[in-house]
Amino acid sequence: MDHDIMAHGDSRGGGGGVQAAFAGRRAFAAEVRVTVRYHETDQMGVAHHSVYPVWFEVARTEFIKAFGYTYGELENDGLMLPVISLSCEFKGYCRYEDVVLVRAWVSALTGARIAFGYDARRLSEARSLRGNGAGDGKGGIAPLVARGETTHAFVDRQLRPVNLRKYKPDVYAAFAEGARHGPSDGQSDGQSHGSSDGPSDGR
Repeated sequence: MDHDIMAHGDSRGGGGGVQAAFAGRRAFAAEVRVTVRYHETDQMGVAHHSVYPVWFEVARTEFIKAFGYTYGELENDGLMLPVISLSCEFKGYCRYEDVVLVRAWVSALTGARIAFGYDARRLSEARSLRGNGAGDGKGGIAPLVARGETTHAFVDRQLRPVNLRKYKPDVYAAFAEGARHGPSDGQSDGQSHGSSDGPSDGR
């Protein structure tokens, strides 16, 4: 899958998921741009619904990387994040060769679980890559095509539930920092869109 990676700060209100954590605080969203491939489309000529969770995973992986970890490193260190729920609401569609901006952020966090929120927006043309954030590169907002959420449990190698605050306090602190402010290396671009359920289009 072709994708470019970005990361920036965003603001949001409380979300659903495990709990309405960090409501009203500045949240960090990791972003990836994916290009719809031919085999990802269906008979109607649009991206199949099954590819959106894959795109969400790509953005979620980049979110974790932004805080100094990889999925592989977490698992090698004995921490697993199995998906225990997944939802996706479709607001539009994407076609072959469309460029799609996918964003991921922490929507809720407890010692036992973490929830990530996502949105996907269709960038109308290749030159949209010159734009920033959810913009379409021409001063507008890229149309929302999907919004979703995944909830993950924290478990050890034997798939036994763990309290992340006690089991891996450094990892918990990194996730909490992501939900509050974003990486400490100054990657935030200071954008603010204001939303009740994650970074939004400002409409």
